[in-house]
Amino acid sequence: MKYELLARSRIQLNQYNPNEMDIPTLDHLAREIQRVGFLQPILVRQQGEGFVIIDGEHRFKASEGITEHLPCIIIETDEERAKVLTINMNNIKGDFDPFKLASLLKGLETTFGRDDLKDLLNFSELELDNYKALTELPDDLSEQDMSRKDRFVFIICPSCKTEFNSTEAKTTKKPA
Repeated sequence: MKYELLARSRIQLNQYNPNEMDIPTLDHLAREIQRVGFLQPILVRQQGEGFVIIDGEHRFKASEGITEHLPCIIIETDEERAKVLTINMNNIKGDFDPFKLASLLKGLETTFGRDDLKDLLNFSELELDNYKALTELPDDLSEQDMSRKDRFVFIICPSCKTEFNSTEAKTTKKPA
């Protein structure tokens, strides 16, 4: 394994990456690369005189027109192992804990302001409102309710009877 700056012209996409990204998210990634640069290199394997992406296709696409040389980690592997790595690298990113994210967003909104936060994170007004609602849950929710958030869909606020979807952070008012 070695680290190297590679010319874009020497790198090609693989034909088997199952991970997709919508255009608004890809545009957000491009703005982040312009703002702070590459924070994570592209993982590639050599094929002939060039290189094939194992992980980092979206960073590659988003950086078009921004840079002609990309930070890459080159590994020696065959195509079948590269396919396994592509799946694994896409699959091991993890998921947000909606309560921890809500708390984090609350603090960041104080620092950056709502409009800047929406731009920096590519979150909608509704998404920020939904996460904010999670921070406003009463303190008297039991530890059992909080520890089971991944095993049920809704948490019901005992005061206002609002249902909070613990996996999507959407709120819906429950009839009285």
